[in-house]
Amino acid sequence: VFISKTIIAPMKNPTTALVALYFLLLQFTMFLAHASDQIQIPARHMLGSYKEANPDDERLTTVANFALTTFLAGGSSRAYSFSALLGGSEGDTAKTESGVFVNIINAQQQVVAGMIYRMTLGVFQGGDCLGAFKVTVYDRFGGDMTVTGWDDEVPVKRHRLHLRGKLNLGCF
Repeated sequence: VFISKTIIAPMKNPTTALVALYFLLLQFTMFLAHASDQIQIPARHMLGSYKEANPDDERLTTVANFALTTFLAGGSSRAYSFSALLGGSEGDTAKTESGVFVNIINAQQQVVAGMIYRMTLGVFQGGDCLGAFKVTVYDRFGGDMTVTGWDDEVPVKRHRLHLRGKLNLGCF
């Protein structure tokens, strides 16, 4: 009875009408909040955040090979357990001619004033897996690349189950 009187005759008591209007708006806002929870909005990447990169992308292969060449030339600030298996001395160019190659296990990329790539690379020599490590490479969009981070070595056994069937190199 109270609400109907305030709606029917709002001019008799303006304060009561404002309170009633406030509660109606509050209920409508709560309804909208509940309805918005039910709506599925597709996930979007935040501007400037890392996103998954396609390991088969030719540009990513170029970046991975740059990281390997830098590593083999002695440019790494870290020593990995498989380094001794490569043979030769650090910076020995014969290493690159001895069948050493990398396989991209996973990669992410971030657009900045250029592109930053975070990759996990498997190192192979001939048909043998020697190990894996994480590396971050900055590409300034002109082929001017720099390794900005030599990250942790990745235990090979950890990838054995995860990548079975994706790689046929007998290592992961």
